[in-house]
Amino acid sequence: MKMSDVLKRRGAKMKPEPESTAAEPTAPKMFLLAIGFGNGPRIGESFPADHPLVRQYGFEVGKKLAKDFGPEFSTGFFVPAEFGSAYLRAYRERYEAKVIAVATEGMERREAELKRAEDKFQPKGPQPIPLERQVVCIKGAGAIGYTAGRELIGGDRMRGLHMPDGEPWHTQVGDIADAKWLIVRRYPEHFVSVLPDGVAAQDALVCIAAEPITRFHASGEGRIESVIYPGQLISKDDERVTFNPTMFAPVGTAVNSRGEMIVVASPQQVISDSGRPTKSGYVSG
Repeated sequence: MKMSDVLKRRGAKMKPEPESTAAEPTAPKMFLLAIGFGNGPRIGESFPADHPLVRQYGFEVGKKLAKDFGPEFSTGFFVPAEFGSAYLRAYRERYEAKVIAVATEGMERREAELKRAEDKFQPKGPQPIPLERQVVCIKGAGAIGYTAGRELIGGDRMRGLHMPDGEPWHTQVGDIADAKWLIVRRYPEHFVSVLPDGVAAQDALVCIAAEPITRFHASGEGRIESVIYPGQLISKDDERVTFNPTMFAPVGTAVNSRGEMIVVASPQQVISDSGRPTKSGYVSG
């Protein structure tokens, strides 16, 4: 090998390699604060992408905002600076509109839930008693009060019982009750049906006499055949109507002082809670 070749090879090995050109640093991506929070920085202030506020209130918050409001809010409380101030204003307006819409929807939903709960748990007012279940009290029944030790006065048959809501502990003569009520089941002999068997409501009159009207047996031996009590219905063809026309009146409806729907006479002559007729157009208390 020639000496010249050897020197060329050695020169090639000793020749320093060209220095690599360093890349010029690129400016970090900047974000503008669009949504203020607490006592933090001002809206419109610029922050780099790696700033703790951008990481926390930008991308981390943005995940939730994007899920709740839509993908356009994925940058959270910030917007890319290159979009400019016009985009920042539009972003704020969209965000505020979304917040208001969500809040309004939540309030309306809550109000609807409260209304349903109110309707469900609101104490029910007195309900009309169907005519076929109406009974009239002919003898006082139930407890009339409490002693100082909270013991019932009277009403022995009611002791130890839980009275359902809306049902009375006591009824007096002339009161209209529901055949399903506990007091009626405990004192069945103290009540008679408003609509006796064999009487058609559409072809009946109501008894407005102050006292029960008794019909004796035709044999004349003093045996009682039947009794009609104030508040009961009677067929208009019954002979007692013929003999005592002023003690009966056309059938109507009204509500007594406890809110119970009752069968009564015409508005000019109504049965009171005591079972006695009254000239008022309303049931007296």
